[in-house]
Amino acid sequence: MIILASTSPRRNEILQGLKIPFQIKTPRFKEETAPHLSPEAEAIFFALEKAKSIIDKTLIASAPHLIIGSDTLLALENEKIGKPKDEEDAFQILKKLRGKTHQILSSLALLQISSSGQIQEETHLEKVSVSMKNYSDEEIQNYLQLDQPWDKAGAYSIQENAKSLMKNFEGEFEAAMGLPLTYLKNYLAHPQRHF
Repeated sequence: MIILASTSPRRNEILQGLKIPFQIKTPRFKEETAPHLSPEAEAIFFALEKAKSIIDKTLIASAPHLIIGSDTLLALENEKIGKPKDEEDAFQILKKLRGKTHQILSSLALLQISSSGQIQEETHLEKVSVSMKNYSDEEIQNYLQLDQPWDKAGAYSIQENAKSLMKNFEGEFEAAMGLPLTYLKNYLAHPQRHF
């Protein structure tokens, strides 16, 4: 059984596109930024901890399973940018991103639990580069009222109306949405995987 350790509607939607059966479980991991970790390391750590947080005796007893954990954060000149705390924070984040290029870091943690209870871990990090336009404060306010991206890393959603704020985008669209799909598809296609 494939289990997605996420409550993200975007990750659910991406995984549904593969037309494979899976379950969703809510991770019991609380995201708290770790100052000692680089943005890349933190994204991978969060994905791994989300996946690990749903493992219990019942899950191990009913193996084999593949648990998918994922996380997305932004990095601007090595500064981590997560989800906004409130509307004012969202405004300040978008002001900070204005006219600059940042990276969307989308991580994947794959925990394969065998029928004997052994766990194999594999992680992956996908980087997407996004350049923002030199938009005005008024354009930020208009965007925030339109999309209300309070639960989105970087205070914007790449698949919604934020395209009006973006100048250029390089990388995998699904990774920018929150799940590195190409890597996951290749992993699932491997003939020796059993879950």
